[in-house]
Amino acid sequence: MRGGLSSIHCFVLIDQGGCLQGTPTKRATLKCGVTVAGRIYLGMVHNMARFRERVAAARKYLPDFGVGGYCGFGRMPPAEMPRVLQEHQEAMRLLGG
Repeated sequence: MRGGLSSIHCFVLIDQGGCLQGTPTKRATLKCGVTVAGRIYLGMVHNMARFRERVAAARKYLPDFGVGGYCGFGRMPPAEMPRVLQEHQEAMRLLGG
């Protein structure tokens, strides 16, 4: 790919393995075999009861990452948006942001 990737977003569902694999390292490798040198945004803002568990698992591979929803907002019914935005606020509070 010309120019490379400056960032990538991937899901993190602990019970399904998420998108990260391999041993702890400074560079994360995605299950598709791509090594990402840019910023990785992990879609882990869902099921907030297990949020800390997902953060701990991700930190084994990445010392620094962004977070977001696991799928984005485009497929979400508008009535669910207040809850989803509250979950994002809770994620930022738990991450100290």
